[in-house]
Amino acid sequence: MAEDGAISFLRRRKLAVVFGTRPEAIKLAPVIRELENQKQVVVKISTGQHKSMLWQALDYFEVIADHDLGAMREGQTLPDLLARIVADCASILQKEAPDVVIVQGDTTTALGSGLAAYFSGIQVAHVEAGLRTYDDENPFPEEANRSILARVSHWHFCPTEGARDNLLREGIDAAQIHVTGNTIVDALEWGRAKALRRSNGSMRDRLASSLNLPREAVERFVLVTSHRRENFGPPLADICTALCELESRREDISIIWPVHLNPQVRSQVERMVNHCGPRLLRVEPLKYETMLALLESCMFILTDSGGIQEEAAVFHKPVLIMRKATERPEILASGGGMLVGTAPEAIIGAANRLLDDQAFYQTMSASPNPFGDGHAAERIAAVLL
Repeated sequence: MAEDGAISFLRRRKLAVVFGTRPEAIKLAPVIRELENQKQVVVKISTGQHKSMLWQALDYFEVIADHDLGAMREGQTLPDLLARIVADCASILQKEAPDVVIVQGDTTTALGSGLAAYFSGIQVAHVEAGLRTYDDENPFPEEANRSILARVSHWHFCPTEGARDNLLREGIDAAQIHVTGNTIVDALEWGRAKALRRSNGSMRDRLASSLNLPREAVERFVLVTSHRRENFGPPLADICTALCELESRREDISIIWPVHLNPQVRSQVERMVNHCGPRLLRVEPLKYETMLALLESCMFILTDSGGIQEEAAVFHKPVLIMRKATERPEILASGGGMLVGTAPEAIIGAANRLLDDQAFYQTMSASPNPFGDGHAAERIAAVLL
């Protein structure tokens, strides 16, 4: 027994997990849980890139950060944020000296912490690697962030075979690439089960009160999210125009829009939709459990978010993608998503088709989830350990 214990001790590793936005926290929570269940030393580092939204997710998944860099500053530029994350994260890594640094996705936090680890001589594990549009402006700056991370990462954990193929074409060693599925599936299964327990089996029943809306507003509604940097300005104006027009044409639905905290998004949305009808319902950014209830209860989703495309697939909700390109082509190939851009008539036309063509709606809703089986975190841990 002593010998077994000694072997177990020798196999323990120290792994730093870095997150700064709510999507990162959600997608890394299952990895943290799996590593801690296997008695590894896990150092949780928050950059605080989206602090208030981030802490909601951390609280929901019972993750406590060991370090908080507090990287956000009012009015800062992307270069300012990246420089601060690289420098501050490198300082923490020097003190903690982990064996591995785990980053997720395509954010400034992922790039900055990945570079900090690389410069510090620490191996980088990139969760959700290999997603590409091959258009550096769409999404901006995320497409470039992912590509740069591929050059400095030792382990590439791909959600799909398509992501693996992208990395192989770019010359990444096949032995360093692992197809695991996307950890969002793990997180949603975990989060949804918790939400159902807390709501006695029906998330919709508590939704109206959580949003401070009348019950009829959540009976038949479309969910909207929009925050992409490349959509700032005229594209976001077109999205606002489309939603106002959709609300005026369709008395049979409500539109619920949790407006992102980014001041450029909020100021433009508030300016443009103040004159819209009463069924276009803007709400503040939501607690994670309430967002799960919206995903569970909505008819379909209009979004420019990457992560929401994955969540839509897990919940089997049709998703209309308000972007020029998506780095998640699997959602298009599966039939669960449509790329509609930001032109108002394209958005309205696709939404009306889903609302009026029941067979088309059912086909999209029944599309398979291409993003995994809920065991991605287990596969990641097995490779790292």
